[in-house]
Amino acid sequence: MAPPKPLRILVIAYFFPPDATGVRRLLAHLNTWLQEGAEVEVVTCRAKRGAGYDSSPLNLYPWLKELPVHATESLDPYRLLERLRPTPQSATQPTPQSATQPTAGSTTKSTGLGPQVMELLRRTVFVPDDRRGWVSPALRKALELHRARPFHAVYTSNYPQSTHLVGYYLKRQTGLRWVADFRDGWTQNPVFHRPATSWLRHATALWEARVVQTADHVVTVSPPITRHLQTLRAPGQSPVRTIFNGYDPADFPPALSQEYRAPIHPGKLTLLYTGTLFGGRSAAPFFQLVGELIRRYPQWKEKLRLQFHTALSPGDTEAARHAELPGEMLQVLASVPFTECCRLQQRAEALLLILERGPGSEIMVSQKVFEYLAAARPIYALIPRGAAEELLSATGGACVENNSTPTPEAVHRLHLFLQSVDSGGFPPASQSALLPFQRQTQAREFLALMQ
Repeated sequence: MAPPKPLRILVIAYFFPPDATGVRRLLAHLNTWLQEGAEVEVVTCRAKRGAGYDSSPLNLYPWLKELPVHATESLDPYRLLERLRPTPQSATQPTPQSATQPTAGSTTKSTGLGPQVMELLRRTVFVPDDRRGWVSPALRKALELHRARPFHAVYTSNYPQSTHLVGYYLKRQTGLRWVADFRDGWTQNPVFHRPATSWLRHATALWEARVVQTADHVVTVSPPITRHLQTLRAPGQSPVRTIFNGYDPADFPPALSQEYRAPIHPGKLTLLYTGTLFGGRSAAPFFQLVGELIRRYPQWKEKLRLQFHTALSPGDTEAARHAELPGEMLQVLASVPFTECCRLQQRAEALLLILERGPGSEIMVSQKVFEYLAAARPIYALIPRGAAEELLSATGGACVENNSTPTPEAVHRLHLFLQSVDSGGFPPASQSALLPFQRQTQAREFLALMQ
């Protein structure tokens, strides 16, 4: 009797290493799928300007160098922009920059007419998003691969939503089992979906319904997204499932070397931020809060250190100036590769979480939430009410502040949190509470859907 053929999976993902944008969930899943004997090929878009560059996955996952990855061109407007700037060749070591005097480069966000034009086009023209020009090249490559050696299943992962359009057309033309993974919401998304016309709103909603009704299985990372997409599924179809973003325990080894056990700023309390600031996600409310904190509780002016590994917007920088934060208190550094980011999180006394606010923000459960929980450090979460707050309430390990204005009550709660951390009295989340979020368990759930 011949042995069973291995499960062949075609992955459609616009972002893939060395891009640094949103690849952690996918890489961890691929790692498990390959260990379980599946064969995987990837269709992606070639390295993208502005996506960030991170070579660390090539060392974390040696199989990446052998994985069949097919990078296509894309007919989107970013191709034209790339002709004007060279593709980044490597990640650089961060260098400190004062937040009150930012320099051009990785620690400040680009401004100008270009981003404004692209935002206007996103809100008035592009359906479902500004990567729509990738759908045809990606579909052609997927069909070519499937004809050469058929797959058993296709897996699509957004953002962008155009990724799911590739899955939709591929399902219609081949009948392949299709699992659509929503790492982000679609019409609920407060960052990427802000249509300025009723036509665009209707067209986008129509595509969302087509994708959700056509996929064999739909998975999301957040219960509010799950509930919304479930309303679009027909009776008798498999229910939409929630598989949260998660973490890989191997990224956060419990036995750290002496180098990584050392505090970032000896004798100080470091509150570390390692996320991105985009859309409605801003550090300005936090800077205002800390400004009031050091006025009411001046002992923190010397003791507290704020370390940001991200790019600040002009509004964030102005807020830091207005709050009169001491130069030695606030450091704004370039983003670092993922492995170094994890080590910094484990060395900091506490971690800062900031999420966007406004309509649709209740669906957001950032990947950063799980990284912070896995790092086993106390978390100060300046976030709106919603799915992220519910999850942190269930796991523990976080002080959640919903108020985005520096009221006396909010300032006092931050003071008490810092006091507790400084005295060692604020415990991180229980690791047993994090077991359901381990990547290996989640990857096997996806694998079962593709059988």
